[in-house]
Amino acid sequence: MIRRWIYRSLCLGLLLLCGGGWLASHAYSYCLTYSTKHQWLYTQIVGGSLCAGWDTYSDQISAWPFGLSFYTHRADDNYDHDYINTRSHALGFYANMQTSSSRQSWAVGIPFWFLTLLASAITCWVWRKTRPKPNPATAFPIEIVAGKEQTGIIP
Repeated sequence: MIRRWIYRSLCLGLLLLCGGGWLASHAYSYCLTYSTKHQWLYTQIVGGSLCAGWDTYSDQISAWPFGLSFYTHRADDNYDHDYINTRSHALGFYANMQTSSSRQSWAVGIPFWFLTLLASAITCWVWRKTRPKPNPATAFPIEIVAGKEQTGIIP
């Protein structure tokens, strides 16, 4: 029984995380980056979607601090988002790949409506699969009187 509630709690936590991220992404943009001398990896929550990307530069990046960093800004600021510059997008999903002489980059985005829908489907499935099985002996408390014929009429 404890294991069942642990599974259910994890699934409900995932559902709340997706729903909270969806709501928060419309007010603020959150970005977690990791950069080295010639590459930059990032995940970003912005505008109702979860984005992930990777950039490779031929020259050294000097504008970003090396290592792991986290920053946030208001979502209405004029930042250049990947999904604005891409041609391949539909229903909030997008994929972007750019190549130039000094830079290669790719980015993918998954909308939070899809993640929330997926988390709720997983939660419903786990809830259904972890419910207790009924005991056939106690599931239907009908008493059968021995020795009397049942006519279907209740006395």
